[in-house]
Amino acid sequence: MYSPKIKDDLIPIIYRKAQITSKSMTDIVDDLLRPQLVDDTPDNSIYKCHSCKTEVDIVVSDNKGYCEHCESVVFVDKS
Repeated sequence: MYSPKIKDDLIPIIYRKAQITSKSMTDIVDDLLRPQLVDDTPDNSIYKCHSCKTEVDIVVSDNKGYCEHCESVVFVDKS
């Protein structure tokens, strides 16, 4: 499989970000690219916490998700 090369001037920037966030450089690059290239939400729906209306990243089932703001599994509203 083809593995693209990251330009040399970006490596120190990614390295510093990885040190600050305690993530690997691979995770930093993946976190930046994935939202731009992959739509993980089925049928482009946005899920929001029923309680605080914060967008929910992790959907456990059709009507439940994990809200980082409430720090618990919550009912979600589909937008």
